[in-house]
Amino acid sequence: MTDGYPQAAPVRDRGSLVRLEHLDALLRDAALARGARAVQYPALIAREVLQHAEYPEAFPHLLMSASCRRRQPAGDDPQMSEEQAPTAWCLSPAVCYHTYAEFAGRVLRDPIAVTARGRCFRYECHTEP
Repeated sequence: MTDGYPQAAPVRDRGSLVRLEHLDALLRDAALARGARAVQYPALIAREVLQHAEYPEAFPHLLMSASCRRRQPAGDDPQMSEEQAPTAWCLSPAVCYHTYAEFAGRVLRDPIAVTARGRCFRYECHTEP
């Protein structure tokens, strides 16, 4: 807790961020020098992509759905009740699934290399610093 408030999530300090960015730049530059293509992927991924990759069957306990709140009448009650509305989107569990979807159904005649960045989300019971 900080000043009476719980910590929102594990936080990287400035020194950790500098080291992470430096290492990332070294690896990205080495890959780009060898012909890789740099890509930044979004936080959301189509549920259909993950289903095609059989992610929900393999890791149902890690999948996080993106949903929105919708208001729906609750019987004859004039008050409105809220419930989660399913969407066609999930929070991306790994950036590689975006890359797989990008090249799915294509024959690759030559090798390709992609350096990928993006936010990933998995429901894990606990995390280690």
